[in-house]
Amino acid sequence: MLDVIFFGSLRERVGCDRIQFEIDQPMTVQAVIDTLLAQSEQWQPLVNRRMLCAVNQEVANFNAQVCPGDELALFPPVTGG
Repeated sequence: MLDVIFFGSLRERVGCDRIQFEIDQPMTVQAVIDTLLAQSEQWQPLVNRRMLCAVNQEVANFNAQVCPGDELALFPPVTGG
């Protein structure tokens, strides 16, 4: 099982703050996103390549591997001032 957490406006756009995603072997972040996109229109906001991700609370890229038991966080770009 993979915990997928959505933050910020992305959470609002997909309509939930977290899901548990069934995986039994390592896969890339992009593969997780592609699988979600194939399952439901709910995940359409994940098409935005400007979003950022973190695996186990470390910033990662979309080629990073996630494994069962990991946490994947997806969030919009953060700005400050």
